[in-house]
Amino acid sequence: RKRRSGWDDVGDGTQAVAAAPLTVPMSVPPGAAVVEFKVDQGVVGFLIGKGGETLRSMEVSSTATIKIDQSSKEMGYSMVRITGSEQAVAVAKALLDGRVNEKRANAGNQRRGSQHPDGGIPGAPGAPAYGGVSDSGAVGWETQIEQSSVGFFIGKQGEYIKRIQAQTGATVVIDQETKEYGYSMIRIMDGPGLREASEMVKYRLDQVKEAAVQRAPAGEYEEISIPQGQVGAIIGKGGETLRQIKAESGAVIVLSQETKGQGFSTVRFAGNFAEVAKAKELVHMRLAEREQSHGQSIQGGQGGQGEAVGFAR
Repeated sequence: RKRRSGWDDVGDGTQAVAAAPLTVPMSVPPGAAVVEFKVDQGVVGFLIGKGGETLRSMEVSSTATIKIDQSSKEMGYSMVRITGSEQAVAVAKALLDGRVNEKRANAGNQRRGSQHPDGGIPGAPGAPAYGGVSDSGAVGWETQIEQSSVGFFIGKQGEYIKRIQAQTGATVVIDQETKEYGYSMIRIMDGPGLREASEMVKYRLDQVKEAAVQRAPAGEYEEISIPQGQVGAIIGKGGETLRQIKAESGAVIVLSQETKGQGFSTVRFAGNFAEVAKAKELVHMRLAEREQSHGQSIQGGQGGQGEAVGFAR
């Protein structure tokens, strides 16, 4: 009968675990890197999370295997073992260090709470900004994402997260501890590739918003129809014009050409009143410029006898 090891028990940090015999060998895949270190017992539950959610999230983000042996909990600490490729182990270690630092920061803020009217909440006035610490494992940038959009953001089997990490070298974590409240947190650990990774995250979030607007039923958002021959004026070379309109207005803009066979496409707008109004104004402006340019081209070809073609607003 196979003997059970303390490494087989993760739990929530409250149950007693029998000490593992020293003769039990570690099960490590051939060629895998292994890192082991101690953590204070007081942070174990924070590392594991509710139902093991936090630990699983770190495994998904890093692709490493993380085990916590609590057989020494009576002595005030547990052992963490990380196995995987060298890169995966390094990422997992950074994530775990970040969680430990966050726990310590939270504890410190609670102790200093009486010194601040805001209770010492990270990022609040008079309190240290979250991620402002440059030590290894600190959070360098974070943002909130609606829980319903997390799956689209991550991509199939975490494809987009892996792409960001591969292209920038940064570590990106999706913390879903708050998913029951309708949102999760996207965090990028402080270190190389932080700025590039944050830009890729922002770009992906724009895609998330646009996908939600595109999937919405007709009538939920404002939209206008554009003659198919004028769609190029909205898109611009390489999509540059559309990007400028989005940046200048702050609105979410989705151009659907599903009806181009019928001679028109649809532009849908989302945002607050001012953003949508500005976006519509810019779209009509681009169309007017295109129409004026087209009219001048016709007049030039006909010796000044042509008329500009109008468009529907």
